[in-house]
Amino acid sequence: MGYKALMGCVSLIAISGGVAAQEADSSGGYALEEIVVSATKRVERLVDVPTSVSAVNSDMIENVNARSLDEISNLIPNVTIKGQNGLNSVVSIRGVGSTSRNIGFDTRVGVYIDGVYLGQSPALNQELVDLEQVEVLKGPQGALFGKNTVAGAVNLITKKPGDEFEGKARVRLGNYDTRVLSGMINVPLGDIAALKVSASKSDQDGFVKNLNADSVNGTEMANRDRFSWRAALRVDPTANLNMNFSIDGLDVNENPLFGEPISDPFGTTPVPTGAEPYVVDYWQVPTEDREILGMAGDVTYTMDSGYAVRSITSYRETDFNQVFSATYAPYELLYVDYTDNYDQFTEELQLISPQGERLEFLAGLYYYHQDGSTERYTVPGDAAPAYFPDDRLSSIGDVTTESFAIFGNITYDLTERLELGVGFRYSDETKDVDWELDGSASNAFMIGVADIEDDQKFKDFAPTLTLTYDVTDRMVAYARYAEGYKSGGYNLDYVNQSTFDNFLAAGRTMVDAIKFDKETVKNWELGLKGAALDRRLNVALSVFRTTYNDYQVNQFQDLGEGRTAMTITNAAKVKTTGGELELRYMATEKLTVSGAVGILDGKYVSFPGGAAGGGDASGNKLSAPDFESVVGVDYYDTLGDSDLSLAFHADWTYQSSQYSTIDNISTYPSATGHVFTWGKVGSQNLINSNLMLSNEVQGWSVSLWARNLLGSSKINAYNRDFFGTLNAQYQAPRTYGVTLEYRF
Repeated sequence: MGYKALMGCVSLIAISGGVAAQEADSSGGYALEEIVVSATKRVERLVDVPTSVSAVNSDMIENVNARSLDEISNLIPNVTIKGQNGLNSVVSIRGVGSTSRNIGFDTRVGVYIDGVYLGQSPALNQELVDLEQVEVLKGPQGALFGKNTVAGAVNLITKKPGDEFEGKARVRLGNYDTRVLSGMINVPLGDIAALKVSASKSDQDGFVKNLNADSVNGTEMANRDRFSWRAALRVDPTANLNMNFSIDGLDVNENPLFGEPISDPFGTTPVPTGAEPYVVDYWQVPTEDREILGMAGDVTYTMDSGYAVRSITSYRETDFNQVFSATYAPYELLYVDYTDNYDQFTEELQLISPQGERLEFLAGLYYYHQDGSTERYTVPGDAAPAYFPDDRLSSIGDVTTESFAIFGNITYDLTERLELGVGFRYSDETKDVDWELDGSASNAFMIGVADIEDDQKFKDFAPTLTLTYDVTDRMVAYARYAEGYKSGGYNLDYVNQSTFDNFLAAGRTMVDAIKFDKETVKNWELGLKGAALDRRLNVALSVFRTTYNDYQVNQFQDLGEGRTAMTITNAAKVKTTGGELELRYMATEKLTVSGAVGILDGKYVSFPGGAAGGGDASGNKLSAPDFESVVGVDYYDTLGDSDLSLAFHADWTYQSSQYSTIDNISTYPSATGHVFTWGKVGSQNLINSNLMLSNEVQGWSVSLWARNLLGSSKINAYNRDFFGTLNAQYQAPRTYGVTLEYRF
């Protein structure tokens, strides 16, 4: 069995905020701050939401010096966020997530900014600029959030413009020549409006050195070069009308790291740099250019009766390009040039009933339109042998997605303590594809040739049912059943000609060879959460069982004899079961400790043909640790009678071992007889810390911080590329530095 523990996500996060954000208890003592979330598209106390939710507030983000979403994931054991490069950004919740190489394959976790869906993988790993809170909803969220939230949803809540003139400037300096400059200014515009502008420029030298003399010797990879910005305007013309408008952008120009080779390009013999972390020998240094632009308008009108009408309108575009070696080799074999573009428009209308009534409801309509395009070229180099492609290969296509949905959520107080909740979402979606694949020059690699136009329609009804019982005024027990779906689509990758031939021989079409069906999910969850000991202890306990049918798998499938297929298939069934316990305890007015632990058993119940060589993957585990834990400590104190205060934060994360591949192997025997240690990742430990001296009166603070304090350089993932190169990814090395901040 696999056991995945989530320790610290909910306790460190769902109830985070640090000791500095204390709140007086009704008895006159100290207590943990009460967290409010918008997980049900209403602002509610976290304890009143009948699902597993984690909320990382701005104080915790600052405590761990996180710059982007992937840098807070270690605090959320049920959540893994990997964003080393835009193409492979992935968010996983409870062992389930997805990353995609192409525009025809959607994500499993929806990521949102202020309720606006961000879209595909290149848009997911956002910079954390002027955020109020990050909310993580675990389990299917189909009723309120819609498609592609079968594993959960992440909502980034930004800080809205305020009524006071204020600003902030921050400088972060560290090893690897880390330089992060960020700032914010808030300007009131009369009595009814305010404008806030924030920006961040983040630079860091790469920690992986390229030794290749034919490239640029010493070129550093896995660097950071990002500029993000946001402008927000709040206008309240009347007491009943609230309007928020925003525009944001992200510009990335980096040399990403896809992996460090431990074998030659064909997975047969070791390479000299394979045993040493943070060193590679690449002929082609990868480059990534990513530009994101988003605009949104959120308008709410509240009637005198208490009913409210809300409109959320958004437009987002993502332009993405990567150039990299297709073989990780030190000589010119092949390089790949990927360009993907996404343009999307969304509109959501909500009707919201007054809060505090015995019967409450939210009803809405949703429209989504996305145009995705891709141009991908694989080009042979001067050292390519005769059996390699003798001219470039191309995959050029467009996918248009249009979706309509109607949704609602109703809660009714059956008694003073027992509440029934019913939610639903009906979705109607169409995907159109226009794709050309030219593998005519691929020689021994036998990439296909295709010219395909097609469309698919998906309809889905996703219900949610909850029962909530108030054990006390501050402790709630709940039971939840929820369903959801992930869109089907098309595999617009370098598909083998043999794949097309097999479908044609079976009397099917070339379209059938690249399309896959939608994925559906059913989830059962029981939970208990709330506060005790005069609100000095917060508790969250949940157990769940989730079943995925027609689970979509995107993989490099090893066919044997040096052949690889890039496939997207529907596995018959995947099941995950587990439990989570999260605690946060304010031991004294100055000291808070937190921790969480959980287990996960995730496996392919049925997946014939999913393993290497077409073997049966049924019974194999998902790529997720069985056990995770997080322990955190926060200490806050004033220094005598001065205006100075001292705050300390540290957290320790542990993950058990896990398989990186569907095959569940820990060694890989090559054709030459060499046996590689590859496929199973060992246990992981990570310690982060932060020490801050501040003066609230004068508005300044100085922080000393460290991530990966013990300098662990363990492998945290294994991969195999198209040609069979075996590679590994290592934990980022120890980073440390100082942060200076001034507020006015």
